[in-house]
Amino acid sequence: MKRAAKFCLWIGAMILAVILPLEIVEYMLEGEPPHNPADRSIAATPDVVDPRRPGVSLFQFDLYPFTGGHTQANLHVNSGLFRTGDHGFMIDFDLDAPPPKEENEIRVLLVGGSAAAGHGATENRHMIHNVMERYFAAENVCGDGRTLSVINLSMGGSRAFQNFIALNYWGHALEPDGIISLSGTNDQRQPFHPEYFGFRNTLSYQALAMSSNNPPFARFLAKRYPNIVNSTSLGLLLRALALDDISERVWEDYTARFPFETEVQSSISEYVHAIQSMRRDFAPLPVVVAYQPFMASLANPGKSLTAWGFDVPGRLAQYGNFIAETRDALVDKPRPGPLLFVDVHGWYQETWADTLDPGDGTHMWDNKQKLVGEYLIDRIGDFFCRTTAPAADTR
Repeated sequence: MKRAAKFCLWIGAMILAVILPLEIVEYMLEGEPPHNPADRSIAATPDVVDPRRPGVSLFQFDLYPFTGGHTQANLHVNSGLFRTGDHGFMIDFDLDAPPPKEENEIRVLLVGGSAAAGHGATENRHMIHNVMERYFAAENVCGDGRTLSVINLSMGGSRAFQNFIALNYWGHALEPDGIISLSGTNDQRQPFHPEYFGFRNTLSYQALAMSSNNPPFARFLAKRYPNIVNSTSLGLLLRALALDDISERVWEDYTARFPFETEVQSSISEYVHAIQSMRRDFAPLPVVVAYQPFMASLANPGKSLTAWGFDVPGRLAQYGNFIAETRDALVDKPRPGPLLFVDVHGWYQETWADTLDPGDGTHMWDNKQKLVGEYLIDRIGDFFCRTTAPAADTR
């Protein structure tokens, strides 16, 4: 009996020795964001987490084999008023079995990054594609009863070439009458860069899976126990203990091979190539290149951007150069179909940038979604009326 009591006491002491430190550490870390070696700012926050799927956030991408990162599909936040649809796009139908086009419907595909997708709006009805549809109908732009459907295939964090792949993969089955690329701010920073949270995470965790990245203590153990360290999950566990160091090392290697400063210029040719690819693939459909607004100005850099140490003058100069050079290059390219440029950025800088809070500079709140959506229809509505023919009268 005494031996049984001692054994139970020993087991209890062992459990206490494990549980008590865990409870203490858990208490000390209360309120801390989930650990992320690349960027803690993307940790799940209550306003972007789907309460039906705990821990699933607007900022946690699904990886697709061709298009890269997609926002989580069928995600509901803000009491379900802000929701994603099939494959993470802001749509309300099955993209793999799309609805047929209605008579007298002008169907346009909208592509771009998170701003074009509608991030920043409180709910879907305030998103730019829905604003455009309502305003087009209210203004009876074509004057003949034709309606506008804007199918939003934009992807958070994406570049124009990813948009081209998405269009090529899903767009043809939608029978579009035209394409709008509301883009630019992501594309001026090629390739992936420190501000793009998703890629560094992927790079870090890919390195974590490779035994060649074993830290020194794991390499020491591997000399004596190579099969255990390299052929079981123990090696992965040991590398995980050094994840911060591994992440820093592989990121330094990546940025040394693809320095951000030298890639800014190559982003111009890559953007032009992506837009031309869209035009060739969907010729002779009309294409609109709408340069999205960067919403801070020299006179109004914004509290958030200032607090982050954001170089607003540098970004404005770089983006202005990107717009000018890509436009000049596209003008000189062969024209497989009608092309229209809309400098939404320039318009916003002249009319609203000095007076409206720029927020994070990229994502448009409800009022800005409305301003930009209606401005786009004012600029491109007649363009699509002229370049798309109404349905023939077969009576």
